[in-house]
Amino acid sequence: MKPTLFHPPFRRAAVGVLLAAAVLAHAQAAAAPRPAMTEEQRAAAAVWGQIDGLRVDLALTNRDLARMACTESQAAGVLSALKAWHAANATALVQTAETLRHARRALKTTQQRIHVGPRDEALIARLPRLESDAAAARDARRRLLDSAASAACVGLSQEARQIREALLARKTRTLTEEQVALLANTRARVATHLEAVRRASASVLPVPAQITEPPDPLTFLPQP
Repeated sequence: MKPTLFHPPFRRAAVGVLLAAAVLAHAQAAAAPRPAMTEEQRAAAAVWGQIDGLRVDLALTNRDLARMACTESQAAGVLSALKAWHAANATALVQTAETLRHARRALKTTQQRIHVGPRDEALIARLPRLESDAAAARDARRRLLDSAASAACVGLSQEARQIREALLARKTRTLTEEQVALLANTRARVATHLEAVRRASASVLPVPAQITEPPDPLTFLPQP
């Protein structure tokens, strides 16, 4: 029988050509310089990034909210409250982060110098104050994050709050046996609630167009 375009060898070759073209297009798009952002776009991207970081710190990501069995309306309420809190506390959020970063850097640098030597009594005498400064900065940051959590989670159920506490404990590896069981028992909720949470997130906190990653070209290949 005479080979046709539908025979396996030709079909594989055609898919290979499509794959190569898609990858090349993706590489060209990634290499092309993006237009410079305006001040307004830069500010919008910064705000979105800060709130996104808050969601990670507070265990309020899309997957976290889905594990809490949040409906689209409930997730939108949480994210709207967090967005409003950020609008009122953005300056303090940046300041506490910077203070904590500088305090940790100063402490780490001093500890390294003491460890390497030679022995410096003046440097050693400064260590308690630097440790105290780092602890104070950490506590101030934690109080601010607790304030954000209180504002965002006011509408969550008691079970959802317990799940969030367990997710936070997992970050610090301080899970109790009860929390381990709670997370295991609620893992399946992610699949059933994630899409609704994503819709809420896209509505309340849409990703700024200027920081959206280009689509994966492989998703445009013909399916077998």
